[in-house]
Amino acid sequence: MKFSGKKLKALIHSKGLRSEYVARQIGITPNYLSNIFSGRREPSVKVIESLCAVLHCEASEFFLPIE
Repeated sequence: MKFSGKKLKALIHSKGLRSEYVARQIGITPNYLSNIFSGRREPSVKVIESLCAVLHCEASEFFLPIE
């Protein structure tokens, strides 16, 4: 399955978090996170693990299509 930046963005917003906050928490720039949202960049395993820690979710949630 391909990583879904749209799913990541939806998860961040569903948790009531701002993208800038999440980017700072995981040690990346807001611009890099924006590029992940749009599909221009693929996150590394380390970034995915950090996202899971901040969002309290499983990595598989980023690979599910938005319904």
